Amino acid sequence: MKCVVLIAIGVSMFQGAPLPAMQASKAIQNYEEQPVDISVQPHELLLNARRMLENGKPGKSIGVCKLIARKFPQSNEAPLALEMCGKSYMRQHQFQLAFKALQGLLEKHPNCSNFESAIVLEFELAKRLAAGERNYFWGKIPGLRDREFAIRVFQHIADNAPYSPQATQALLQIADLGVKTKEPAVAVGALERLIDEYSDTGDAQRAYLLLAQIYSKISKGPAYDQRAVENAINCFREFLLLYGDSPFVEEAEQELVEMKNLLAASKLNIGDFYLQDRRSPNAAAIYYKDILVSAPNSPAALCAQTRLGAIREMDSNEHGPAT
Repeated sequence: MKCVVLIAIGVSMFQGAPLPAMQASKAIQNYEEQPVDISVQPHELLLNARRMLENGKPGKSIGVCKLIARKFPQSNEAPLALEMCGKSYMRQHQFQLAFKALQGLLEKHPNCSNFESAIVLEFELAKRLAAGERNYFWGKIPGLRDREFAIRVFQHIADNAPYSPQATQALLQIADLGVKTKEPAVAVGALERLIDEYSDTGDAQRAYLLLAQIYSKISKGPAYDQRAVENAINCFREFLLLYGDSPFVEEAEQELVEMKNLLAASKLNIGDFYLQDRRSPNAAAIYYKDILVSAPNSPAALCAQTRLGAIREMDSNEHGPAT
């Protein structure tokens, strides 16, 4: 008997019969796409779809919603059906398909009555992805966590609804994810866009501070390129100039001092290089004097003052100034 079963399985595979996983997928698809009487009016179909979703049958609800969107694309029910389709897919953790349905609504029906609620739903979808929820294939098989996809969804929200309350929040979420995924360029781009396009909002204040802090974290120390440190200093200065009454002023001032001290330490290293390796005290003195002006209270300033004293002694000795 076992031999007969094995031979039957082998023959079915040889003839191209679907594997069990493929059969399960087809069964799910058939379940979701039950035939519906299209002679029924779209509002009645929508009521049925809502009832299916409320009764815990999101798969059947999806099938009816797709039918409405396909057969009645110009009806008032079409965008509502796409939104419900997105909700049903989210119920099954099929976030990619939910996003596709919601994007179809936003792109094809920009003037519909439920545009804003669709944006709110898309924002909820992106936050769930950002929190680490997995996309499920066919509503059954969990995939990997995909924060990159969450970033793309947030970007679409900012593009689709630039004047909505979710736009600035989406950009802040992108910045946060950029830091978590170790993509500072993504975070910087989102924050700079927020500052440029929403400078009169309360979120711009937070964006300035976050941008400065991201630049400060990019720096690897005084021995490396200091462009990130200089950007951080500029951001902290602009923040203090624009938001002098912010509760974060003290924090910004403290971090600004730290960045100035770091930049001063870098200039001290360069000055020492010219003094010791290049034997050019005049070039070194330029950097030492700059430290005294830009960061007079820094630890590097004490060293710079001592080295300038030594250079003045060298200039006054009997051999004349060094070159």
